[in-house]
Amino acid sequence: MKKIISLLLTMAMTALLLPAASVCAADLTVSKSGKAVIPQNTKKVSAGAFKSNTDVTSAVIPDGCAVENEAFANCVNLKSVTFEGSSAYIGSEAFLNCTSLEKLTFKKPNASIKYIGESAFKNCFALETVTLPSKTGEIREFAFGNCIALKTFTVPKVTSVGTRAAGYMLNEKTGEYFIADGKTEAYISYYRMFNGDLLEWYSPNTGCAVSMNVVKDSAAEKYAHDSGISCSVYKSVEAPEVTASAGTDSIVLKWNKIEGADAYRVSFLNNGKFSEYKTTTAKMCTVDGLESGKSYTFKVSVLNKVKANKYSELISSEKITVTTTVPEIVEKPKPGIPEAPSVTAEASTDSITLRWKKIKNADAYQVRIYNSEKNRYEKYKNVYGRSCTVTGLKSGTEYKFKVISLYSVRNKYSEGKSTDDIVISTADIVKTK
Repeated sequence: MKKIISLLLTMAMTALLLPAASVCAADLTVSKSGKAVIPQNTKKVSAGAFKSNTDVTSAVIPDGCAVENEAFANCVNLKSVTFEGSSAYIGSEAFLNCTSLEKLTFKKPNASIKYIGESAFKNCFALETVTLPSKTGEIREFAFGNCIALKTFTVPKVTSVGTRAAGYMLNEKTGEYFIADGKTEAYISYYRMFNGDLLEWYSPNTGCAVSMNVVKDSAAEKYAHDSGISCSVYKSVEAPEVTASAGTDSIVLKWNKIEGADAYRVSFLNNGKFSEYKTTTAKMCTVDGLESGKSYTFKVSVLNKVKANKYSELISSEKITVTTTVPEIVEKPKPGIPEAPSVTAEASTDSITLRWKKIKNADAYQVRIYNSEKNRYEKYKNVYGRSCTVTGLKSGTEYKFKVISLYSVRNKYSEGKSTDDIVISTADIVKTK
């Protein structure tokens, strides 16, 4: 993209130092790192709250927080804005002249925004890609006007699109609007830093042609066709909204039916990455064999069937974290000492998982690991469920375990019967070229 900057008016005539940023009712501040500090549960960023504040480099808008008119206008060093959830609205000129804004992120694909106001992101020169959440109600006039780097603009099915909302330039010298084509220049008034001051500039800029992603027969498709803007049709798929209920050793996930979904993939967070647990056509999934009192994180993805047993992922839900319950220990007479559990074991390169069935009269189970240096078994963990994964092991190494049934006597655990030695080796790491 070519940008020609040529001052047509002398700086003596046009250079104006703008007023300092005002502070909203929530007493918003800027951190040393440049982040606009907006507390959770803030209902709105007031009009002009950070206007012309050149210290702001990033902003995170809490879920449910509205952004009023000119709240971040002229924040020329603002590079990233993240909306954590829904927003009542984004006001007129809310991010006007944020010429360094590169990244606009809506974290929740199903978030609701009533409207994006007139010229809300006008003159955001560095913004290249925008994907609006699925419940965006309205984009008002020139909301993304003069966004000279904007190449891709994805608009949901339900969104109404105002006059020249995106893909247009305004030549302030002539007062004429035209479709950005990567060739035609428009004289634009905006702000930038010069010798430590925030100054108004007036220069010609060339806007690249935008391509819109739209849903068939939507208002956005009509807008693109009527305006002569290039567009491609995509399949509108909403992310599932997942709820969860937990037991002591299992978690039940449920979600709403998604139109167009061929299947759903349930994944769990494991060592910082999501791993598949199950692919299903149902609207629920029970994950069992879990440890009690432990938190687990899941997501549910919408799948489109490509061919037999192969799917492509269309969209994923938000992450959901659930903690299994810990059973309440109630002292009661025991008809007998619980037997030892019958344990099966399986190994990976760095972990071993032990599983067993529930033992009558057992309130918990203790897993012990053999310490060869001390020549004795040592407690690894008390478990309330029916499985235990021992992690952080060496590959290709033999380990010994015992699992002991526990039962409650006067609110303290007593030992039941123990298994014999459970001997299993972790798998070797196979190196490939």
